[in-house]
Amino acid sequence: MQSVIARLRQTDVLLDDAENLLAQLGLEEGAEARLATYKLLESSLYPVDEMFPGITLNSFVGGVMPTGVVALEYDVELTGLPRFAF
Repeated sequence: MQSVIARLRQTDVLLDDAENLLAQLGLEEGAEARLATYKLLESSLYPVDEMFPGITLNSFVGGVMPTGVVALEYDVELTGLPRFAF
């Protein structure tokens, strides 16, 4: 995170705005979590077409989202689907 802030300092981004947003997320300046780094090991693109496992309105009775459902979260297994590495 700190390396991102350092790169932002080299741009026209208003750092005060960025710092305020980070603080709202619980990542105040000096927070240990801002020192964590990650390494991207792989990245792939999957075409989202009729073969992609998804939830649409057609997944529900009558094609209507049930009353009271405001959001859905689901996990998909992408093994076996065509992908494009980049």
